[in-house]
Amino acid sequence: MVHVANPFAAHKRFDPITVVGFLIPISLAILIGLIISMRSQPIAQPVQQTTDASGTVTATAPVNPPTAAEVSAANQAILNYCTSDLRANTSCALTPGSTSTAPGFVETGLKLSGTFAADGASPNGLALARGSDNSWAVIWVGQNCIPRDVATQNAVPASLNVCSS
Repeated sequence: MVHVANPFAAHKRFDPITVVGFLIPISLAILIGLIISMRSQPIAQPVQQTTDASGTVTATAPVNPPTAAEVSAANQAILNYCTSDLRANTSCALTPGSTSTAPGFVETGLKLSGTFAADGASPNGLALARGSDNSWAVIWVGQNCIPRDVATQNAVPASLNVCSS
């Protein structure tokens, strides 16, 4: 009688080292992946994205409203504009409690030492600055509301004082 060995006899026993040998490399790969993904996440301030007609995506203004320091910098830019660019011999002061903000914009009430040209009777008006951090540019000074064309050209949010027509 010839005895034939069972080829599966040696593999009947389950070896836990096989499972450990399989799980250690997979666990290490997952751990390394998590570490890399946590370190590669941006920490910068979020930005608003816009898409133009050609489908190009561009980053524009920050999503968060200006901080108190940014409002102060914008108001200083508005006061500088009044003293150097507005009109000769005209000064202005900020109207207390009149500041409105939107991401990338600061709108502040003004009182001129003279009068605005629109109606010639009122020294009260508005100024709008656009920017971030310490870099602010005055994009409009006038009475009542921000003209629609200025608002459109500068992507001014409707939450600010934009004229209805």
